[in-house]
Amino acid sequence: MKFAHFSDVHLGSWSSHPEMHELALQTFEKSMDICLAEPVDFILIAGDLFDTSLPSVDVLRRAAVKFRQCREAGVAVYVIPGSHDFSPTGKTFINVLEDAGLVVNVAKGSEANGKLRLQVTEDTKTGAKLCGVVGRAGALESRYFEQLDRSVEQENGFKIFMFHSAIAEYKPEHLREMPALPLSLLPRGFDYYAAGHVHHVFEKDEPGFGKIVFPGALFPTEFAEIEKYDPGFFIVEQRSALHATRRTVKLHNVLLIDVAVDNKTPKAVEAEIHGRIAAASMQGSIVLLRVRGVLDGRPSGIDFRSLCAAAYMKGAFAVKRSTSQMTTKELEQIQVRHTASIEELEKMIIREHVGKIRSPFTDEGAATTRLMEALNDEKQEGEYSQTYEERILGNARRALGMD
Repeated sequence: MKFAHFSDVHLGSWSSHPEMHELALQTFEKSMDICLAEPVDFILIAGDLFDTSLPSVDVLRRAAVKFRQCREAGVAVYVIPGSHDFSPTGKTFINVLEDAGLVVNVAKGSEANGKLRLQVTEDTKTGAKLCGVVGRAGALESRYFEQLDRSVEQENGFKIFMFHSAIAEYKPEHLREMPALPLSLLPRGFDYYAAGHVHHVFEKDEPGFGKIVFPGALFPTEFAEIEKYDPGFFIVEQRSALHATRRTVKLHNVLLIDVAVDNKTPKAVEAEIHGRIAAASMQGSIVLLRVRGVLDGRPSGIDFRSLCAAAYMKGAFAVKRSTSQMTTKELEQIQVRHTASIEELEKMIIREHVGKIRSPFTDEGAATTRLMEALNDEKQEGEYSQTYEERILGNARRALGMD
């Protein structure tokens, strides 16, 4: 038996950044091509196939093309909906793909006497038995686990359990604020646990359970993830034991230009970055511009548009910038300044109000800044209002570690 395990594909992400949007789609298509070339017996997608519950026609078309190729090659695709796949009304395009015969949703079951009895799907080629639980925003799927009918643990044969949730015992430190389930809520006795939701690679053979694998996001969805750019998925083979091998699908290099702005004027910072760009080899690279520290002047004095243009002139594939770690001298020295820029006033207000209300966040200021950046994304030309609203909501949940 040989199968592939994807999670957090987020097709349709970066909708306001054309280069990154296209690259996310290309990474998915390349990954599916690898699976067909191996070939694998079947493919698992453990949630968040789409970045929004209402993906664009182009995104749907390209996904459907790859799934049709899988069907024609006799490679079944088993999926569960993740937190991004659902609309507020609980609808998901996963059902549309299933009705078209392109994928199989294994997160099915029935409730009786307060218990959730999972429906088991058997792969016709290998005899593997699959079932799963959907993922919901804010770990709301926890109630499904709490109500789980444990009789599924007695099912015979090779068993795969799919879920889209963080596990408290495995959660990395940088995601400590993300809601998570205790390991004890997972059903026991499965051979393979195909996990999703956490954009972090993790693999462990857990006594009493089986091999638990988080493959990480197939493509990064935010600046910090691009910096650690390592997209990929797992190929799992059943020999004398299960062997999981991660396949990296890295289509571009990443170049980080990290500039400390302490006691520097905006023009000095701009000149330094221009110099770094001029000296760097960035043909075909994703270029990240990060400025941090206390600036001697206003952030608006840095012409980021010209810096991005210079990077593109050097052949950069895409350019992204981050200023969330930058503040100003004026903000450090005074309480109120009527002539401050909007960005300075925002940061000043955040600093003044941090700690004044009860909050679950260790760093309220950073959480607030991330949320404001997520909400500061404009509606794109031709984008449906519902798609825009769901994208903004998804970005906000991700910024706060709630998704």
